[in-house]
Amino acid sequence: MFSKKHNKEIKQLFFTSFGKSMSRHKSKNGNSVKWLNYPTYVKDIYFRIQCDKSSASIYIDIQHRDEEIRKLFYEQFLELKILFKNKIGDNWTWQNSFVNEVDKKCCRISRTIDNVNINNKETWSISFNFYKENLIKLDAFWVEFSDLFKELND
Repeated sequence: MFSKKHNKEIKQLFFTSFGKSMSRHKSKNGNSVKWLNYPTYVKDIYFRIQCDKSSASIYIDIQHRDEEIRKLFYEQFLELKILFKNKIGDNWTWQNSFVNEVDKKCCRISRTIDNVNINNKETWSISFNFYKENLIKLDAFWVEFSDLFKELND
């Protein structure tokens, strides 16, 4: 069992290492991007990654306070689901109602792999490859279709 301080340091090292490994990769539109804090430019839509002692996840959270607007954004993703699958793959879980880690209601589209551990550096490359592959595909999707969501935001 690790102390809170040690867990915090490991987590920081993990995400810093991943950020550095992705720094040479540009967005599909040719711009530099901070992959750990992906800029969707649409309020309340977030691309996130998470790793813990048993799994690594990547997800899209739609966190608008207004449930109707949140559902509208989710429905837009659903309308693009076939295109999403074609660009990103079909191993994603679609949840129209979810409560996230900070008890905020959202809609979530996620993908998870098991048998990785943030405390085991030997599994980091598996997590990094999972994130890299999916973030690059997610970016390609977003570059192509984000304007549809921006229009809904107006």
